[in-house]
Formats: sequence, C-alpha cells, structure tokens
Amino acid sequence: MSPDHPLPRPHPAVVHRRVGEGVVILDPASETYFGLDGVGAAIWDGLAGEADTMGALVARLAARWPDAGVDRIARDVAALLAELEASG
Repeated sequence: MSPDHPLPRPHPAVVHRRVGEGVVILDPASETYFGLDGVGAAIWDGLAGEADTMGALVARLAARWPDAGVDRIARDVAALLAELEASG
C-alpha cells in the first residue's frame, strides 16, 4: 500500500468501545467482533479520522513507537486493514 493511499473509514454501524488500552469493535449486522491491543487501537483511531492516508497514519504511529521501525509499522497497518476489510 502506497503512503498516499487513502485510509478506509469505519462503517457508521460499527460500534467500538475502549477496554483498557485496547478497543473492542463489533459489527452488529454480521455479529463479527475484533479485540485490538494498544497498537491496534491506535490504528483504529487513525481510521476513525486522526489520519487520512496510509503515510500519515504510519508517521503518527512511528512517532509514538520509534523503535518499531517505519517498515514494520507499515506492514502491521496493512495486515490489520486487510483483515478488517476482508471481514467487511
């Protein structure tokens, strides 16, 4: 995914709730849910409007976790996006 790739936005029907540092996401229509840890929650926050492109989200996360490395963060973001998109 290129840095200028626009991020998908969560479907308005999807419900999320903070649980500690993480987030639980529920799609009531399909009854599918995801539990995300702190990093996943930060990615979710980016999808919910804090970032508008893949590059902006990766940069934001890299500033928060500089030891992780930009390439690893980009791969992790892409993997979570693929999993969420595959689930609708």
